[in-house]
Amino acid sequence: MVFFGGKNMGKNITKAKAKKSFALILVAVMVFTFIPMGAFPLTASAATPGAGKTWIFTESSPDEKDVKYGGGTYTWVKSSKTLTLNNVNHSTNAPIALAVPTGTTIVSKGKNFIKSTFKGENANDSCGIYGGDLTIKGTGSLTVNSGNAQQFSYGLSVANLTISAGTVTVTSGTGGLSGMRGISFGIRAGKVKISGGKVTATSGVNKAGSSYGLSVGNVEISGGTVIAKGGNAVLMSDGIYTMGSVVITGGTVTATGTKSTESTSYGIAAKTDIKISGGIVTAKGDNSAFGTDLNKSREFIVPKGLKYTVSANIAGTSPVAGKSDGTFKVTASHKYAKIEGSAALKTLTLTVTSPKNSKITKRTKTVTVKVTKGAKVSISATGLKAKVKSATAASTKYTFKGLDLSKVKKGTVVKITAKKSGYKTKTIKIKI
Repeated sequence: MVFFGGKNMGKNITKAKAKKSFALILVAVMVFTFIPMGAFPLTASAATPGAGKTWIFTESSPDEKDVKYGGGTYTWVKSSKTLTLNNVNHSTNAPIALAVPTGTTIVSKGKNFIKSTFKGENANDSCGIYGGDLTIKGTGSLTVNSGNAQQFSYGLSVANLTISAGTVTVTSGTGGLSGMRGISFGIRAGKVKISGGKVTATSGVNKAGSSYGLSVGNVEISGGTVIAKGGNAVLMSDGIYTMGSVVITGGTVTATGTKSTESTSYGIAAKTDIKISGGIVTAKGDNSAFGTDLNKSREFIVPKGLKYTVSANIAGTSPVAGKSDGTFKVTASHKYAKIEGSAALKTLTLTVTSPKNSKITKRTKTVTVKVTKGAKVSISATGLKAKVKSATAASTKYTFKGLDLSKVKKGTVVKITAKKSGYKTKTIKIKI
């Protein structure tokens, strides 16, 4: 790990020096994102980051295990570029709080905080977490904050982002303090994929430019809970804003654009297309719920079979609801829209625990499986006889007893199947 900066990066230095310091960090991050770490000029420090320092990991950072820091511990695995945070609280008044190399995975355990408290007087930009491709997962929570900035404030800014589990809460500070046309971003990335967990991206106020909760090239959401909110802005305020497409196949998504004094406010805005086929999606904007083609069009055709609830006001009162036949449009007059697709199916648990190694023979009398509680389990094969071939699992374990496979021919496939409402059917096939 590297800690970049020091007391001279505080607000008492000149504006020119602060801008230079921030630029050096960005250059350093870009260097270690795309160039082998042997070329990175910084050296590791055993000191804790503290005020005025950026916490930096590079591809050449050595392994560190269960290092005490910020009230908890962290572990860095060099080979996999995995940073595990366990109840870590890292706060700094440096413009960037944490920088990681491309390909990094952050695993959260317990409650973790990464925060820049930068006040913005002496630098154009501030960022909570900065890096290349980043994956976030884990059983804990990760709260990320960027500081205020003269122009741009990024809660989290990476090349591409994947989130599969855990609670991730990202908030940007206030941007545009200098009056320059800046942007405040909750999360900014080239492509975002969210398949699980709870993700909240909130953008701060921008006093001269735009504010986006989630601003990306393309976004794909297949599960989890996603809340994206743009802050008050002079220009655009959007919950989700993409230069490409928005594809939602599952999960629960709420996107809100708040106030814009000179431009537009949408819940979800996309350059190319908005596709919703599953999950529950709520979009709210001060101008309208949806915007496409860089906000020039404000219509969204609800796919056939999906339910809709729309309202002329952002609070969603006095709604109109129904089920689309494939022609219903959410228009510019709708500031509130809720689209409900088919619920995403969960994955069943089904594994054979006995016989050992799932080896079933003509002499096998019992088969035990680990299964999702409440699932209907069945066993079948040509020639198979059994006291009970199908039953509902009262617990996470079920045993088929009194099996007679003596008449089952060698090479026959025994099928064990589990079914439950709201879950994908799962089948195990075992040859005799």
